[in-house]
Amino acid sequence: MNFEVSNIIQKAEFLRSLGCCSVCSLRLSGIPNNDNFHSTITYSDTMKNIFGDLESNQTSEICIICLGILQNEIQNSSVEKISREIKLSGFDSEVFTCTLNIPISVKLREKSISTLLNQKTKESHWNGPDINKYSIKEIWKMLILPKVEKMTSKRQTTSLASSPFSVNIFFSYSNDEIDCENLMKKYLNSLKLTKKQTDNRFSKNNIDKILNDITEEIAMEAFSTPPSQPLVHAIMDKVKCTRESLFVGGRYMKLSRKLSQTPWFVNGQKKMETSVQDILCNVIVNYTRAESFKFLSSGREDIDVRTINIGRPFAIELINPKITTFSSETFRKLVVQINDSSDLVKISSHLRILSPFDLKNLKEGENVKKKFYRALCTTKSLENSLSLEKINLIKNLKIKQKTPVRVLHRRPLASRDRTVHQVRARYLSHAEIKEIQEKNPNKKMDYSIMGQFFIVDIKTQAGTYIKEFIHGDFERTKPNLCDLLGVDLDIVALDVTSINLHWP
Repeated sequence: MNFEVSNIIQKAEFLRSLGCCSVCSLRLSGIPNNDNFHSTITYSDTMKNIFGDLESNQTSEICIICLGILQNEIQNSSVEKISREIKLSGFDSEVFTCTLNIPISVKLREKSISTLLNQKTKESHWNGPDINKYSIKEIWKMLILPKVEKMTSKRQTTSLASSPFSVNIFFSYSNDEIDCENLMKKYLNSLKLTKKQTDNRFSKNNIDKILNDITEEIAMEAFSTPPSQPLVHAIMDKVKCTRESLFVGGRYMKLSRKLSQTPWFVNGQKKMETSVQDILCNVIVNYTRAESFKFLSSGREDIDVRTINIGRPFAIELINPKITTFSSETFRKLVVQINDSSDLVKISSHLRILSPFDLKNLKEGENVKKKFYRALCTTKSLENSLSLEKINLIKNLKIKQKTPVRVLHRRPLASRDRTVHQVRARYLSHAEIKEIQEKNPNKKMDYSIMGQFFIVDIKTQAGTYIKEFIHGDFERTKPNLCDLLGVDLDIVALDVTSINLHWP
């Protein structure tokens, strides 16, 4: 037996005599990093004879360090509980990552053992130990997760980037505060905690802060060395399965002038039966079995404004979705299902999974992209036909807009600089007048003066209030089309005709 192995065995035997389980005795005994811990138990017949197999870590007493977390009884129940929760969660991911949250008492007890071993080393020929070589978390994962893999047919990965599906394990220990009490009494004043922090003085952060700075001498005074024999073991009280959000997006057309983009509530009462958000999201959320969702879009239209032609870019954030695999055929069926469900909203493009770059593009598009609108305008001035040429000459007109009166109740008062890039105005053709008559047979409109109704196509910076640019909003938008034409104008109908964003 070489000198290094002899030292490891002596330390491990010493730790076993104090009440450590065989796994903790070995992981804290100074096994070199270049050795595989699991094979170290069979490194020599002597070691195997003394400590047995790692998977046979059974003893009648609770380990003074891991509080039973690495011992057989809890290991077996942990595997069963984790596997059961993964199966019940219903997530379709084939791989998973795992995080382990352990009681703060484990760290406190490891500090106690580390202090004791350092003292023992000074009295003997042992090499100095390094308890961080094999933490309880990495050994726990080494022992538990392969068994979980077999029971769930899912594969663990150590890279968070390679699996958005996470299994989060939480162990608790009922005597955490008892273990930490003396230490906290000694250091409570030096931490300079707020009242709220003092009420939560036994938190992991507070104890970590102390243990990182504490000297061995004070450690010997502040807590029992070696740690006392625990009367109860740690328990796994929660297994939480989560998945990163999934983003699905496309473009939609809003074909109704009586539909809000998102659910409209007044004093807790829903004012409209449905919304663009409801129509688009419900089908997709139901398919993915997502826990919840968020609706995102490149700007928004008013209730009485349509979005036509290629439509408005949108994204749906699916939170904790169970089903995350989509084929092109699946997306096609979802589009058909959504479009068949309503005549008010239609998806005008393919659906697809979105990347972080897509989402950034969507957000930036709210204010930096160009948007196109078509407005049906009218004037009460019947003296002469308006000369629309003066507004047809508009190129990159700079305007200032104060927050419109209609949205002051929900947006702060501010002045915004916007650019109207181009305006094209024309009177309605006979065919368009006839179409309006056919679509609005009961609407009271003097069709004899349809010459004073005209179409305005506007190309403008995103974020421009179009209605206010037309009628002026009590001179809160300057200049406006009323100023430029020299008459009072009103807007009869407004459509968003295009949003210049590469999407999706």
